[in-house]
Amino acid sequence: GKHMKTSILHQVISSGGEIHGRAGLLRSILSARPSAASIKNSYGSLPIHMLAQRNCKMKVKVKEELLRGLIHAYPASLSIAGGTIERT
Repeated sequence: GKHMKTSILHQVISSGGEIHGRAGLLRSILSARPSAASIKNSYGSLPIHMLAQRNCKMKVKVKEELLRGLIHAYPASLSIAGGTIERT
């Protein structure tokens, strides 16, 4: 089968797990390794693209906080196009 390039941040964002656990894990990863915010997946999307575009089943306040964390870790992400037309 085809292997998809992904990162731990992409996995945390796209998993269906309990949101507070996922949010805490995302914060911990960014704290330990901010450069993780700059890794693209197979579709060319950064973690910030996935978080912004997907319905991650989280409260707006939590999502906004996580988006700010990703921006702080990788400010250049705001000027980078992400993904293909259909996928993030």
